[in-house]
Amino acid sequence: MELNVEILKLKQTHNLNNYWTIEDYRAILILCDIDDANDLSEQDTLDMVAMAFSDLKPNEAAEIVLGYKFGEQLNENQIKQIAHDMLEDDLSQEYADISFHYDFFQINQFLYRMYNGKFINSSASIIEISLTNPKGGEVSFSKFELLQIMAKSLSDKSVILRLYGDQITAGKNEALLEHIIWQNWTTDQGTIMIATSEYLLDREDVVEGSYKITLRK
Repeated sequence: MELNVEILKLKQTHNLNNYWTIEDYRAILILCDIDDANDLSEQDTLDMVAMAFSDLKPNEAAEIVLGYKFGEQLNENQIKQIAHDMLEDDLSQEYADISFHYDFFQINQFLYRMYNGKFINSSASIIEISLTNPKGGEVSFSKFELLQIMAKSLSDKSVILRLYGDQITAGKNEALLEHIIWQNWTTDQGTIMIATSEYLLDREDVVEGSYKITLRK
């Protein structure tokens, strides 16, 4: 399938929505030994989380949140180390396993807000793409296909292509590399928004504004 691609804009943000839920906040409160928040609104529940965290050191709160999210994937020592590292390093960029990057971004920004800037203010990039199928009809795309589409717009010097370019071109390690795409959604105008790490996608990386690409469908 041949597609016409146009890069419309690229922007940076410190917030990506649709990650935390009221159920998450309630679960975190239970881990803080508070279990009477079931009748509260989402904002009141979040305020109660902030109150609970006010009695904890930042790394202690990080351990609770990390334990809630990754208690079955990471051991206690790993969680303690990551909680300590988050205060000094942006693990959404630096952690060796990219499958953790998006979650670390969301956890970091949550704790950044809870502790008024004691954690690093991580950044994400959002690129808006217009895709046109000359043959008409609607087509859905996997995260890896969106990565392939986006990658063709990038400079050879971009981090994405330097680290993963050969694999993207060859269609290898799809399950891992799809984690480069943190979020994707379609706007009311039909354009596609792709969110990823600012470290992986910076304004200077995009050098092709309009091009064609062929995907195997």
